[in-house]
Amino acid sequence: MEMTYGYLYVDELNWSTQADCLVALDAHFRQIGREELVFDEPGFPVVELARSLLVWLDSPNRIDFIFDSMSYEEAGSISIVQDSGGWTFHSVFIPQPLTRPMGWSEVEQCCLNFIAKVEADLMALGLHPDEVIRRLRGKYWICSQDNHPKRATLPVRSVERGLQPSEARSSPAECR
Repeated sequence: MEMTYGYLYVDELNWSTQADCLVALDAHFRQIGREELVFDEPGFPVVELARSLLVWLDSPNRIDFIFDSMSYEEAGSISIVQDSGGWTFHSVFIPQPLTRPMGWSEVEQCCLNFIAKVEADLMALGLHPDEVIRRLRGKYWICSQDNHPKRATLPVRSVERGLQPSEARSSPAECR
């Protein structure tokens, strides 16, 4: 199983927020299984997918992955679902599973290879992956108006929901 893409299109990039970068950087995405093309989508938000996969891989629970992109009305343009036979890749756009069942290590390696490619391409464009796809993951501290720290878990779409990167702190001491 391989997830790959052509070069990143940067024509619409207007770096004002992390969300802008996640959806503005897209590419011709392809998913290859058993040496055959199983999913082919031009203009796919590959940077946003890489970020979502990172969040999913960091989760302590191995729950199903359903890509909920800001670029699509439908959730699940890419999904990774566990059943009794293992993990399979799916898409809401194609009725049958995209891949045969596979073990967790194969799924994880496929995702990590894809993320590494996205990170390398971001670096080649002069964008630091920590600023684009690794920012705002996990548990952070939010400083209230009176500088009292409050623990928060930031979801994938935290920027879209109004939490700005400047409001997140990695420790309560940063609120002083």
